[in-house]
Amino acid sequence: MGVFKAGSRDGYLARIAQAAEAAYEDGASIVALAQASMAGTADHVRNGPQPLSSPAAGLEQAMNMIAD
Repeated sequence: MGVFKAGSRDGYLARIAQAAEAAYEDGASIVALAQASMAGTADHVRNGPQPLSSPAAGLEQAMNMIAD
């Protein structure tokens, strides 16, 4: 059973952060976290730019639309 299904949120986020850092080491310029459950990963990535997350991008766009 995977860490997500086991209910280990910290383990889940740590695994995704490791994958993001590996992507940066392999030459990725940015990582996008498309699932809302992955959004907390951004705070765990230490090597490379902070990954983009769909909840943050969606909220920012909604706020921009309201402001216009």
